[in-house]
Amino acid sequence: METLIDHQLVEQAPTKSYNLLGEDFESGYFAGYIIKNHYDEQRFSINKKYNPERICFKTNNSTYNLYGVLKQSEITDLFINHLTVTPPENIGEYCSALTLNGMSCYTCFLHFSPGVYPIDSNYMKRIFPSLEIEDFNTKKNIPTFQRIGHIYLFALVNHVYSS
Repeated sequence: METLIDHQLVEQAPTKSYNLLGEDFESGYFAGYIIKNHYDEQRFSINKKYNPERICFKTNNSTYNLYGVLKQSEITDLFINHLTVTPPENIGEYCSALTLNGMSCYTCFLHFSPGVYPIDSNYMKRIFPSLEIEDFNTKKNIPTFQRIGHIYLFALVNHVYSS
């Protein structure tokens, strides 16, 4: 039986614990949800086979509570290396870097922030080849309209600690 999630949970801050990515994190790719409130926490449950994590990533501009799959990447990854060595200062520079790597951010560019680099989710298979969107969110006891959420793809670079 399906149960509606109370829409007033949108007004409540997230209640779950999010692990802050710190000094030991240099860079990686993230696929999953941005958690803005307690409502979001109630409507997403990622399939355990993907080893989902709840992480907090801080930039100069904002703090992101993220729930999804984190794939730490070596700085030798060509795209990550470019973001680390010469971080783009604006969305135009970043779009150029994406284009050079055969990608784009047309649907998610508003999340561009130093350290958080959005990539259109249609490139998900390129970075997460085993991830299947159809079985990503396993939450089944709520109505379909409450389960729907955008799965974001980000390159995360910790500029504070990268050299």
